[in-house]
Amino acid sequence: MDIQEARLPAAFDTYVQPWVRGHLGDALETAGRLSGRYAAQADGTTRLHVALDGVAIDDPQGRFGIEGLSGLIAWGSDGVSRTTELAWRAGSVYRLALGPAKLAVVSQDSRFELREPVTLPVLDGALQIDALALSDPGGTDMRWNFDGMLLPVSMEAVCEALDWPRFGGQLSGMIPDVRYADGRLEVGGVLLVRAFDGDLTVRNLRLDQPFGLAPRLEADLALSNLDLEAVTSTFSFGRIEGRLGGRIDGLRMENWQPTAFDARFATPEGDRSRHRISQRAVDNLSSIGGGVGGALKDPMAT
Repeated sequence: MDIQEARLPAAFDTYVQPWVRGHLGDALETAGRLSGRYAAQADGTTRLHVALDGVAIDDPQGRFGIEGLSGLIAWGSDGVSRTTELAWRAGSVYRLALGPAKLAVVSQDSRFELREPVTLPVLDGALQIDALALSDPGGTDMRWNFDGMLLPVSMEAVCEALDWPRFGGQLSGMIPDVRYADGRLEVGGVLLVRAFDGDLTVRNLRLDQPFGLAPRLEADLALSNLDLEAVTSTFSFGRIEGRLGGRIDGLRMENWQPTAFDARFATPEGDRSRHRISQRAVDNLSSIGGGVGGALKDPMAT
């Protein structure tokens, strides 16, 4: 069966949209063109060659998107190894901008592996993918894993993309063992955030249904030597001077809202910085603790 210059939306609706609705709960906005050939043999094996030209895929929920996707997809179920080559102009994941990239993937039946390392621009940094393997894509048993490294991304760029209060620093880290199976994404390495003149490390990061309607996140965080004046001035909390360290264990978030955690914070041992706190900060701390100070605070206090 030949597909001759079929417009992507029609083909996408026919072959992909049912899976998308089943896994993501809604449709995608698509554009572009494809052409190709699908062959079914008497022995039950199949072969597929599809050329993509200027394909764009956009998720109305803002979870992901891609622009200018072009290349050749080559696949077969006959045990023969084939190479798929793709390139795109731009993309995004949860509003984090991705730059142009090219990749080559070797496939054999339902298993796909990256042929060589790829560097994917992310905001003003990059994600270096050293190895990537995928099996049973689109199926209920889909799983993948990759090893890589996040090269420094400025927190200012992250904050701007996510509409957070702006602060300086960098996000980076080794990502030696990322696994996805049964709807769960697990990160085996450690992510490091350098911000507020201190360090924040993230371990045991797990994310259920990352592209679903209500993602669930779990992680353990450790804070080291944060400058409280920089933190409180960024979030208009009221001024606190000094240094802070501590842990947030068992953090759980549903749809990016915290639902549970066990936190411990303290002044780092040997800290010689000046320790001061404003009335506004005292009232905000009282409000967090369930007191009435926050309700009575002077909005002009600093």
